[in-house]
Amino acid sequence: MNFSRINECFQTITDQDVLEAMKEIPGYLDITPSDFIEVYRIAFEHAVNRITTAILAEHVMTRKVVPFLKTHRF
Repeated sequence: MNFSRINECFQTITDQDVLEAMKEIPGYLDITPSDFIEVYRIAFEHAVNRITTAILAEHVMTRKVVPFLKTHRF
């Protein structure tokens, strides 16, 4: 996959990937590979949006300021 931004991903799933996956699922699936890819694309966008907004700065930062101490001379 190629990522040019945190929330952008080029889809690499193919109809053949979907057909192979569908063969592994027992029972009958009433969906075409193209329909599945469209659902997957939309679900992936929702997941990326949820993930990128789930962690806020306040979740990973502390209120106490910790100064950077130089220990080496350059």
